[in-house]
Parts: sequence; C-alpha cells; structure tokens
Amino acid sequence: MNKDLYIVADVHGFYNELKNDLKLANYDENNENNLLIDLGDFFDRGEQAVEVYKYYKKLSDEGKAIILRGNHTTFLQDFLEGKDCSFNFEHNGLNKTIDDFLGDTNSWLTFLMYITSMKEIAPNIYGERVNPILEDSSSVPSEIVFDIFQDYAREKINKDYPELLEWLRERPYYYETENYIFTHASIDGTCEDWHNPEITPYKDWSPWEYLTWDRGYFYGEPIKNTNKIIVVGHYHTDGIREKFNISADGTNSILKSEDGKKIFLDTCTPLTRRVNVLTIKNEKLL
Repeated sequence: MNKDLYIVADVHGFYNELKNDLKLANYDENNENNLLIDLGDFFDRGEQAVEVYKYYKKLSDEGKAIILRGNHTTFLQDFLEGKDCSFNFEHNGLNKTIDDFLGDTNSWLTFLMYITSMKEIAPNIYGERVNPILEDSSSVPSEIVFDIFQDYAREKINKDYPELLEWLRERPYYYETENYIFTHASIDGTCEDWHNPEITPYKDWSPWEYLTWDRGYFYGEPIKNTNKIIVVGHYHTDGIREKFNISADGTNSILKSEDGKKIFLDTCTPLTRRVNVLTIKNEKLL
C-alpha cells in the first residue's frame, strides 16, 4: 500500500498552528491516501494540549495518523503514573499541559488559593496532609504543598480523561516505511540492528528513551546499519545549523544533511509559531 505522508514534529500544544500549516501543505484528513505522522513532543509549552490530544487520538484511532513518542510524552505519562513532575512542571512546560487538562490558566496558583481559603472543605478532600498547611502555611515546605497539588491534578486528569494514560503508553518510538525511518530525535546508527539500539542508557532509561534526548549531534553521527532516510525532530533546526556552522535564516526551516540521509523538522514552534510539514508522496508502507 502506498500513501502520501505528511510529517510534523514538536507541535508542543500549538493546535492552531498545526492545523494552519497542515492546511497550507494540502493535508486532508478525509483523504484515505493521506497519512499524518507526528514525531513526538506534541504537548507542553503551548496552551492547546487538549485540542492536540483529541485531534491526534481521533486520527490514530481511525488509522489516519501515526503518533510517535517524544521525551515530552514521557513527562506527562510519568506524571499520570504517579512520579514527581516538579522539574518538568517548572522548566519544560508541563505546567501548560496540566493547566489545559484541568481547564485552568494557572492551576497551581488556583490550588494554592483554594486550600488556604477553604478551611472547612479542604481537610475533607485531602485529609490529614492538608491540616498543617491550613493551620500554618508558613511552616510547611512548599514541596509538600506541591506534592498535594500533584496528587489532586493527576487524579482529576485521569478521571476526566480515562483513555489518556493508556494512549500515551502505546506511543511507539519509531515508524518505518520502505524508504524512511521516522523517530523523535535519533537512532543508534552503529549497532548491528537499529531496531534494537545498544547505546548505553542514562540512569534507568531504556536505550530508545535515551535516544529521544539527542541535542542535535545526530546530524554529524555515522549511520552504518541502514540505507533508509531518517526523519527526526526534537532539536530546532537553526540550533543544529549553529552547531555545525551551517548558515541559519532564523526561521528554523527544514534541514537536510549533506548526504540527504537525514532530515530535521523541529521549527521551534513556541518561538516561530510555525510547524514544518514534510510531504512525501506515494511512499510504500510496510
């Protein structure tokens, strides 16, 4: 089976920009010959995470889209599974995603105002953990208050969006066609089989999770285990140009390696308010 592919990356919660640039690329979700491929990082930093989720889930459920895993996918999954998200909340834009799924513009501030004002209701909801905060909030470390906020937020999101967590867990690390490999940031190009990377992971990460964190150096790395063209996102293309002394134009346009074997798509959407769309016509699916 052959299809026309429309590939995007690192939408980061900017649904309007995604839809606009897909339209400019002539993508038609109702055309059975069109297949949308997202290379991951579709949440965080932007304020339309729910719209992106609903759109992508609908298309993927209908077999019209391949939605891959990026490192920001893992941020939200980890949070909903019960892990601490304080660093990603503050530094990686997860706060915007949580806000949108909670239907708030600053859910953390709203929560602080709530538990300090509703002295009769809050203990009935959160039990003994809230009592010392209500009695003397100045004596309670802020991380304890934030832990309670996380419990509240993940419980509400999991309840309001019961299919979200499992959908995140199902996101694959790569998608392969006859001539292309699509993944978030990089592959292990020197192991025997790129499908099974042998790169030494960081901490308790899997090799594939580690590969979602490449900082643009993949551009210059050798690929010895495949002749297919590799398409990635994750690191904005002008940043890669700067690393390798390639002229940058400030638009983070699509970047191809000199040998044409690698294509980079991340346009730094939070800054440019654009989404690069790579179109590949009549590609054979496996």
